[in-house]
Amino acid sequence: MLLAATPPARAADEVGVTATLHVSPIVVDLELSASSVRIGQAVTARVTATNLGTQTVRSVTLSVRFEPVGLVPKGATTARLSQLKGGKSGEASFKLCGAAVGAYLVLAQAELDGATIESQARLLVVTEGRPAKC
Repeated sequence: MLLAATPPARAADEVGVTATLHVSPIVVDLELSASSVRIGQAVTARVTATNLGTQTVRSVTLSVRFEPVGLVPKGATTARLSQLKGGKSGEASFKLCGAAVGAYLVLAQAELDGATIESQARLLVVTEGRPAKC
């Protein structure tokens, strides 16, 4: 006697879906030097990328994102880490200047092999002050 396995029966309206899930070994954190600044004052945004994996990753781009209406960059907003060994962290700092009164979200990102990993958002409040130019 010969036994053969048969696939389970499917309903006529049942659809199968397949997907590929890519998991990044990188975790990104954002720390602001202050949560509030006056117009014309700068804050430092420190972006830290940690490689939770065991293998070295190469060419990690760190950046900071924000509302360009109320915040102005003072210098570069991206930096590149040529490599990040397993279990190690790398960081970059960026300066942002408060240009208009308001509350603004700031995020950090790391890009690795076409994937973008974001940090938790931080709130930066810009208050009245002696108007100074950024």
